Amino acid sequence: MRCPFRMTGALRIGCSSWTSNAWLGKVYPEAIRHEDRLAAYASLFNAVEIDATYHRPPNPFVMEGWKAKTPANFRFALKLTRDYVDPRKPVDGARLAYFTEAAKLLGEKLGPILLQFAPWVKPGRASTFLYALLDELDPSLRYAVEFRDPGWYSGETGQSLIEALSTRDVALVWSCRPNVAVPPALTSDFVYLRFAGDLHTIPREEHGEIRLDRTTETRVWASRLKSRLSEVQEAFVLFNDDFAGFAPHSADLFRRELESAPLRYQAEISEPLMGASAFTSDVGTATLVQPAAPASRWARPLPKLPAPGLPGAVTGGPARRPVAVCGRLPLPRSRRVRGKGDSVGVF
Repeated sequence: MRCPFRMTGALRIGCSSWTSNAWLGKVYPEAIRHEDRLAAYASLFNAVEIDATYHRPPNPFVMEGWKAKTPANFRFALKLTRDYVDPRKPVDGARLAYFTEAAKLLGEKLGPILLQFAPWVKPGRASTFLYALLDELDPSLRYAVEFRDPGWYSGETGQSLIEALSTRDVALVWSCRPNVAVPPALTSDFVYLRFAGDLHTIPREEHGEIRLDRTTETRVWASRLKSRLSEVQEAFVLFNDDFAGFAPHSADLFRRELESAPLRYQAEISEPLMGASAFTSDVGTATLVQPAAPASRWARPLPKLPAPGLPGAVTGGPARRPVAVCGRLPLPRSRRVRGKGDSVGVF
């Protein structure tokens, strides 16, 4: 069933990951290969939030791989690397440019870039940093800002924040999270709604089942979004397993609150689909094009990006080994930690 209310753009409901092992046997078949999970996820959802880029800048090879494995209507929302949203450090335009140019390799599948500030970042001098950061970003892309300290949303501080974001056409993230009351203010032509929890209430080993009843919060925010959908071009609604224990179920509940068809999970993902050349879902039908494997994984040329002077940045020619490993760029030599690998468990 399609939403019976008017919306001028797309409604995108998804999760903040597709790699959770807790989903095996529930969302994915038990025997699914790790490299097939993204295509399977994209047959159920039309958006995902990427946490890996919060820890390291996006890898050009990984961006191209994600783009090839997803249908045309799919969107990736990338978190801006945490070092770039640290008000104790100066705004680094070169590093920001490298991030955004790599992100652009997703093409039309690039959604908003999320600027998520740490819980300890409070208003005051950090406000000056925020506005300097926003003014340095590539204006051709979309951005959403999330603060996790409640002081940002109260009194004159909150009003100033809303006005500043509206002037710059940057979305204020609508956050459903403990101990922070975020106003559902529209500051751009899209909505970015996040349902998150903390890392302690529901331990990772308990993910895969609903552990907390968050029906009330879900209905409140679904009602708020429904009342504003006609005013925006697009809405992103993203769930974390920490919110209630099982993000796909939480997303499904939200879909039903908006009178969309419920998800069918494994009924929509059969074993023969794994490795197939096409798939169908409620977010569209697409041909899955697998890039040909190179003769050597280290011999592939990197897509050309502007050289920002980053340690180890490569703009063309043969890729050095640390660059093309699992979505991470190399650390400067002085920061490399002996004994730790170069990979992230998110693809």
